[in-house]
Amino acid sequence: MNIDRLQWATMLTLITHEGFTLEASHIRQLMEPRMWQKLNSPENFWVLLQTGDETLDYRQALQKYQGAKLTVEEGGDHSFHILNDSCQIFLGFYCKD
Repeated sequence: MNIDRLQWATMLTLITHEGFTLEASHIRQLMEPRMWQKLNSPENFWVLLQTGDETLDYRQALQKYQGAKLTVEEGGDHSFHILNDSCQIFLGFYCKD
């Protein structure tokens, strides 16, 4: 796949509603081998998984993010549809002192 030929969309961040455009350079960063090495500070990550994800195998994420806060829900899909219902819980995790 030639990522330089893809069209990129501007999205709004969940909390600040600022615009963010995903670009080819971001995808290149994600494809770097260092991105797939062990996490240095897994306690800074909260990984939200659903067993029904049709895109990612949640079991691989469980191994990759050992030491992180992990939430695994039965069923669901890749859109993690309960996200809208759980904003207060997420804000509590990310805004901790």
